Amino acid sequence: MFTLNLEDIFNQTSFNHALKKLKHTSIGLDGLNIEDIYNEKFFNDLKIEILSCRYSPTPVKQYMVPKEDKNEFRHLSVPSLKDKLVQNILALELSRYFDQSFSNCSYAYRPNKSYKNAIFRARDFFKIHSYIIKTDIKNFFDNIDHEILIKILQQNITDSRIIRLIKLWISNGEFSKFNYSHHNKGVHQGDVLSPLLSNIYLNQMDTFLHKKSIDFVRYADDFVMFADNEQEAQSILDDLKNFLAIIKLTLNDTKTAIYDKNTDFTFLGVNFKGEYLSISDEKFSSTLKKLSDQINTHDIKDAITRLNNYISHLRTIKLSLFSQSQKDSFMRYFDETITNLVRKFVKTIDKQNIANALAELEFAYHINQTLKKKKLISYYKNAKLPRVKSVNNALETKKREYIRNFSHNSILHITTPFLFLGLSCGKFILRQNGKITHKFPINQITQIIINTQISLSSAIIKECCKKQIAIDFIDEKTNLSYATLFTPNQAIPKNTTLQISLLKTKKSIKIAQQFIFGKLKNQINYLKYLNKYHKELTPYIETMQEILKNKILETTNINELMGFEGSAANAYWQAISVAIGHKFNFTGRITQGATDVVNSSLNYGYAILYSKILKSIVATGLSPHVSYLHALNEQKPTLAFDLIEEFRTFIVDRTIISMVNKNEPFEISEGMLSIKTRQNITKNINERFFAYTRYRSEEIRGEDIILRQAYALKHSIVDNQKYKPFIGRFQ
Repeated sequence: MFTLNLEDIFNQTSFNHALKKLKHTSIGLDGLNIEDIYNEKFFNDLKIEILSCRYSPTPVKQYMVPKEDKNEFRHLSVPSLKDKLVQNILALELSRYFDQSFSNCSYAYRPNKSYKNAIFRARDFFKIHSYIIKTDIKNFFDNIDHEILIKILQQNITDSRIIRLIKLWISNGEFSKFNYSHHNKGVHQGDVLSPLLSNIYLNQMDTFLHKKSIDFVRYADDFVMFADNEQEAQSILDDLKNFLAIIKLTLNDTKTAIYDKNTDFTFLGVNFKGEYLSISDEKFSSTLKKLSDQINTHDIKDAITRLNNYISHLRTIKLSLFSQSQKDSFMRYFDETITNLVRKFVKTIDKQNIANALAELEFAYHINQTLKKKKLISYYKNAKLPRVKSVNNALETKKREYIRNFSHNSILHITTPFLFLGLSCGKFILRQNGKITHKFPINQITQIIINTQISLSSAIIKECCKKQIAIDFIDEKTNLSYATLFTPNQAIPKNTTLQISLLKTKKSIKIAQQFIFGKLKNQINYLKYLNKYHKELTPYIETMQEILKNKILETTNINELMGFEGSAANAYWQAISVAIGHKFNFTGRITQGATDVVNSSLNYGYAILYSKILKSIVATGLSPHVSYLHALNEQKPTLAFDLIEEFRTFIVDRTIISMVNKNEPFEISEGMLSIKTRQNITKNINERFFAYTRYRSEEIRGEDIILRQAYALKHSIVDNQKYKPFIGRFQ
């Protein structure tokens, strides 16, 4: 029995120990931070609350976090810092007691047990058995029965006040967007005590398996069991299902399977084929992403420390299981990550300090000092250290700097809900609860993007029409544009008549071909640019070049053209997945219903571009509802869908992929891009609109190129000129 009482457990020594385990960033609904609780008075007051049974926890904050490698979300709950502190104090003593009774086949959340131990124990069992049952518990943490758990605790703990504390935590409700949810089942994933409670609960299953003389390895709710033949394996599985029903749990049928020694399967991210081990491609991709995440810090020394710690972690098992191709890829990616790190700090830290920091870098595989020195030099070289610029280059740099500043100041991007947008003294103003929070000079703004629910005055709409400032509405969940307000100019009837007259003629096919020709040409050029760094994109480029050369301009109908475009798009996005998939597990293009961060970011960028395209079409007097590539839809301005094709890659794709390669932060919160991510995408896309690039032998801004292409389309329709798509330069 656990005979310690609360007075034995809550002392100054345990308080100090628990403080050291708290993360400084862990702030719950009570708003307390580490400084607020790091004092003797706080502990004395807390101790009185605990011992007198007056303590009660703060409701937890609920978060939905994307699961690794899946379009699913994990429900996490964040308790307050005060509650974490109390749980840390109690967990220390309870763990010492309960761990003694746990099975030696259980490896998660335990001292002197590890992920590595679990892998090798499973391998050793496969040496003496021929079959394995791989499975896990369906929604385990959310389905732990409170009554059963409390009975187990009552059988082991003498002080009822301790059990009362645990009841409080597991029954504690949670808030999500001001909505309170009761918690009648399960333990909170985020509570300090939850890992221990989960092991206490599943120790019932461990005991059952031992009584049946079944060899198994369990890591949390993910486990494997071993048998000598398939019939025995099926019998074990049936018996286990019956037992789990008693403790109100079920197996996850979609993840339950029986394998023999000659069949590949994955356990804890490691590929098994009998006793032979390797790292799965999914786990390898996740490893590369986590490697690059280590440099997301504002201090180069901190980045080196984090990299060294992660490399030390990988040495425990993963590095030894990489195949030769994985090892080669990892070393290339490691070099690329360090180059990016140097590039990140080279303009703000002198060379000697960078060299001093890199001198502490640990390499994944042993290399001699001569090779290490050569590699460090190559990082500097590949990072393109700044050199003294010529007069022209210096002026060009300053011009680009101011263009970026202008682009950032020219867009009013509203992401905070329930604001009021109005006019006052010649400025756009934002009010919150009646108070002015921001002011923006009207002549500075060229576009307003509204990405949430707000109110706006009719004066705003009138002024924006007068100044030709587009107001774009983008849905915060789907990242799609659902409305655009701009100048009240309507399509010129003569132009509309001419547009309609071209439908179902050879000229309309020619125009549609040019849209796709421009799109594919830009995609190919961009892949060539990326291939300088990745060296693996050539097959995809060649596939697209073949379609462009022999298919696109030879088509005779739109359906055939769209079919070829689809084949080329498939090759393009496969190439992009090769280039960036290891960072965000990007596997392909998803438009409607995208939940992963890359596709969501692309959709958001296209929504911004779409609004710019639509505004340019309207400015020419063309009807945005008469199109040649996409099917006409009276509810949608489909001509914008036509013209956008040749600009997707140049404006949006390379912006998002550049952000990925630069390790800029991307976040999804509750299935939506975070406000910070949307703001960052908007800023970078707008830089593309303002940046100068070569067009028809002159340097002009990106948004002006879009307008000129819209007029070129008009001249093709009205004046029977040949339409030439925009082909961008990628550098």
